[in-house]
Amino acid sequence: MRIVIESSDRIGISQEILAIFAKQAWNLKAVEITSCFTYLHVEYAALTLSSIKECLAGVIGVKSVEMINLLPSEQRESHLQALLDKMPEPIIDVDSNGLILAMNQASHTLKPSTDTIEPESVVTDYLGKPIEAFLGQINKAMLTNTATSQAVTIEGKAYILDISPVVASNSSTIEHESIVQVSGSVLLFRSMNTLGRQISLMQSHQDHSFDSIIGQSKSI
Repeated sequence: MRIVIESSDRIGISQEILAIFAKQAWNLKAVEITSCFTYLHVEYAALTLSSIKECLAGVIGVKSVEMINLLPSEQRESHLQALLDKMPEPIIDVDSNGLILAMNQASHTLKPSTDTIEPESVVTDYLGKPIEAFLGQINKAMLTNTATSQAVTIEGKAYILDISPVVASNSSTIEHESIVQVSGSVLLFRSMNTLGRQISLMQSHQDHSFDSIIGQSKSI
């Protein structure tokens, strides 16, 4: 069960709410807290929304308790995955250790299907595993702090691999400085065949009229 608790912006109210859940021995799988809202993912067989409301009735400042389908982070992740899956090019997100964090559906085209792994399950079977386990041509040493592009061949197909570092900025409250750290990289595989078709399409739309003549020869 996922719920959202709306409350007043009172100091310590979130701790009071969580203390009640701990006292009832309700299993909390996830907690997200924002100003005036507490989002909870609770797992307990006999738990009902009315029982939660009854337990929270004594907490000063609680305004409402409602069920929701997804936590905010789950909703963002769902929308982001849907956006990635709309991209025709394979995209892989890895952390600073080269472990795969996310992949779009097009990534399964980089890995041939086998008897044990279906193409559609590739995007989930390799999550949390090293990028080398998915593609032997890619290794952690290629993930640098600067954006790079290089040609790679995977399963006999040529790609341009664009590697873009993911930069996270952490502010230091003591020195009032912003520390820039690379938390991972995004790998974009652009098919050479697709690039060739795009270049050909651009060239076919060039102006070939008399106005485009840039020189002339002597009369014959």
